[in-house]
Amino acid sequence: MNVYDNPPKDLYRAPYDPMNMSDGVIRGTSRADYSPLKKSLAITALLSIAVVLIAKLFAGNVVPIGFGLLFFIIGSIVFWTTIFNCSSKKKNCTQPVTAVCHDLHVSVSRDSDGTTSRTYSPVWRYYFNGNYYEHHESNSSNIDVPRVGEERTLMIDPSDPLTIYRKSIPQMLFLLIFGLIFMIVPMLMVMID
Repeated sequence: MNVYDNPPKDLYRAPYDPMNMSDGVIRGTSRADYSPLKKSLAITALLSIAVVLIAKLFAGNVVPIGFGLLFFIIGSIVFWTTIFNCSSKKKNCTQPVTAVCHDLHVSVSRDSDGTTSRTYSPVWRYYFNGNYYEHHESNSSNIDVPRVGEERTLMIDPSDPLTIYRKSIPQMLFLLIFGLIFMIVPMLMVMID
């Protein structure tokens, strides 16, 4: 048993408790890491060249792939960034901590026909190495949203405790499937023409 296993009890105070926010809380979000995006752009560039060459082979020219190539590029960036971001976070975030969903920031959007959609960005509170931390997730989603007060195990970077990795298989699968569909459909369209 170590200091990470026994957080003080006031970590779990209710959000409406006026003593919930103490001055000793270190607040923040993960530092920006652009290396997964850089890697995905490099792979996307190579794959885009391959797609254009395949289109030329199957269709005789690259005209049919013009608009589809844009979809391919978007799908490839989403797909590869998801994979590289996940592996990068797993590599750096090695310390498990028990965190409490302290708050949910709600983003509301309305489309042109008046339909409203909500996405949520959790705020996690956890205790590590004698300090309280409060991490506001920078991405917002309506997939795998925790309830306020719910406990989850997060992985944090011991050298930068505000950098977290929250394993969310439904969210990751959504992004991977979205990316694959955007990559495959344009190629099938070229082969069918």
